Amino acid sequence: MPASTRLIRSVIIDDEPPCIDSLRAKLNDHCPDVDIIETCHSAAAGVNAIHTHQPQLVFLDVNMPGEDGFSVLQRCRDFNFEVIFTTAYDKYALRAFQFNALNYLLKPVGVADLVDSINRFREQAHIRTSLQQIEILLRQVRGSQQQVEKLALPTLTGYRLVELGKITRLESDSNYTRFHIEDEPPILVSKTLKEYEALLAAETFVRVHHGHMVNLAHIREYRKGQGGVVVMHDGTEIEVSARKKAGLVARLPL
Repeated sequence: MPASTRLIRSVIIDDEPPCIDSLRAKLNDHCPDVDIIETCHSAAAGVNAIHTHQPQLVFLDVNMPGEDGFSVLQRCRDFNFEVIFTTAYDKYALRAFQFNALNYLLKPVGVADLVDSINRFREQAHIRTSLQQIEILLRQVRGSQQQVEKLALPTLTGYRLVELGKITRLESDSNYTRFHIEDEPPILVSKTLKEYEALLAAETFVRVHHGHMVNLAHIREYRKGQGGVVVMHDGTEIEVSARKKAGLVARLPL
């Protein structure tokens, strides 16, 4: 490891020793700049380790008996570390992580995913996860609420949490996406429209053109044509490509 590389002080919290051993081995082999200071088998031990060592990064198991992983965050409300959640497959929980722009690993943890997560941590070291992101995630994963209400958009200084219902449309801008929001200035995000199409496909959004995705709730009118045109509530007119016409019409509230 180059002398200039700074070690990432880390703690692993997981109630299953084999999972800890596997994660530690993969980190040692593939992410040598991650320094595992302590491993913990319970939420209580994890909280103590965080207070004692003040890590930069915590690998946190979501599903633990008794107090789960989220209890750790509730007991460290003024946290000054980043979290990579580790979780068994739960389709809804994964969507909640994605909508809140939170870093997670699916068990069993693969090497490629692990390396990607560590790279993401390094690249976003200047951006801090907000307490609001964590609290929204807690409500979505723990409660009966099955509808995601907010989307975390990365900005230069952190994350902007925007209500899905206020997003009128998404516009492609090369490798960026411009979010148009009701009664607010647009927000430019460094992710492609294709990435957001995959994330929002189950919500009230539909791709109408290679450069546009619209919120069905904000369409005022659809004009027929080869592909047609959608007119948004703010008067914006967006061409619908012939290939996307059938998908749009099928989802219009006729």
